Amino acid sequence: MTIRPFRIEVPQQDLDDLRTRLAMTRWQDQLPGTGWERGVPLDYLKNLAEYWRTGYDWRAHEARLNELPQFTTTIDGQNIHFAHIRSENPSALPLMLLHGWPGTFVMFLDVIEPLSRDFHLVIPSLPGFGFSTPLSGPGWDPARTARAFTQLMALLGYDRYGVQGGDSGSFIAPEMGKHAPDHVVGVHLNAAITFPVGQEGEMDGLTEEERRRWDTMQNFNDGYLQTQSKRPQTVSYGLHDSPVGQLAWIMEKFKELTDPVEGLPEDSLDRDLMLTNVTIYWLTGTAGSSAQFYYESMGTAAWSESGPTDWTAPSSGDSVPSETSDWASAPDADAAGEWDGASGSGGPGWSASRSGASASGASASGVSGSSASDPSASGSGASGSGASGSGASGSSASGSSASDPSASCSGVAGSGGGGDWGDATASRASNLGGVGDWGGAGDWAAAARGTVPTGVLVSKPCDVTIRPWAERDHNIVHWAEYDKGGHFFATEQPALFAEDVTTFFATLR
Repeated sequence: MTIRPFRIEVPQQDLDDLRTRLAMTRWQDQLPGTGWERGVPLDYLKNLAEYWRTGYDWRAHEARLNELPQFTTTIDGQNIHFAHIRSENPSALPLMLLHGWPGTFVMFLDVIEPLSRDFHLVIPSLPGFGFSTPLSGPGWDPARTARAFTQLMALLGYDRYGVQGGDSGSFIAPEMGKHAPDHVVGVHLNAAITFPVGQEGEMDGLTEEERRRWDTMQNFNDGYLQTQSKRPQTVSYGLHDSPVGQLAWIMEKFKELTDPVEGLPEDSLDRDLMLTNVTIYWLTGTAGSSAQFYYESMGTAAWSESGPTDWTAPSSGDSVPSETSDWASAPDADAAGEWDGASGSGGPGWSASRSGASASGASASGVSGSSASDPSASGSGASGSGASGSGASGSSASGSSASDPSASCSGVAGSGGGGDWGDATASRASNLGGVGDWGGAGDWAAAARGTVPTGVLVSKPCDVTIRPWAERDHNIVHWAEYDKGGHFFATEQPALFAEDVTTFFATLR
């Protein structure tokens, strides 16, 4: 496997096309007297879209991203993009940081400096997200992604390393620990989702706060979840063709999953950073391929090593989903390249320079089959062992204060159709994949408990993580709850995030 240097250089024609589409938006009316409870309000979205068109400077943010050493490689038939920042600390521990949806690798920008004091950082784009495209085929669920990322760390020359993951990353990170327990020294999670599995007595002994989180979870972001987990291809057409549609789809989550919940997304996250994140989805055309992760995660019968899934690499004859494009495919394995956005044919394209430069191994690269889900499944099956675990409850911390912990980031995310996230009962335990059975105790619930030391960071205003269910599946040795910060903790509270991650891994070197 060859590692190729990577730069982002979007053609001006792609940026011009974006601005033209924004200017020609056909705006949907809003019912009088309604607000965020029904989706992104019209006036808010119009103002933000106009700033995106006339005020936001992609080139400035592109230049900032290109200050990071970035690379691509091919693992299991999939193009993988990653940033690799080497620490000047000779005792630094390698650490992989895993984003979720609707994030990208840019959500870690504000923690790179503090974390790189003690860690060599590897920050990949998940398969099908951003610059890790095109998606090579079906089957890229958390377990397969975890295997690919353990191969990436080995390719970089790292034998012992930590993994941090939030949201979707909180499902992948524990799988890396299960796949490579002799190499993963610890797993740190935030924005983790825990599930009941229909076991007798699992509701007994929950604290009042844990019961509140369980109540919140019943309709926790159910709307987008049902859509992306069941019909990702269908929703992709609207998002891929309309930048305002893509903007609204993501900004809704930035509103509902940040602290303070009563405020606007800009009260928690930098407006330009949010737009950089959205712009990456738009320019890379990954609305559909990123949504496929939900279909795979919630429709696959088993993730872990013991599961029946066959993770073979896609053959050369496998087709690529139509909403993805082949801009990330270099003409040959040794070509150094840069992403230049759309090609003359109108789709994204790859521009490769034949400089012969390649970056293999940790020193060179750190410069400073496919198992498809059953289409008949409802797409709401078990989402895995992500943030659930058992064991010694080592260190515990509580954060400092600001928002009312009784408020929930799911605030306006309620009604959705279909089933609930955790509507699992004993009678449904054997019916993995039934509507809404996130916690239906199928094969994943019986999977081997993770043995790797695990730390959990909880945002009290936003997260629905329930400790007894987390301790059921993982070796929890660190638990910290904070009264401020939300789902995107690394971006909302970068100093607290870096401190908690550093504290957890300090004893695991």
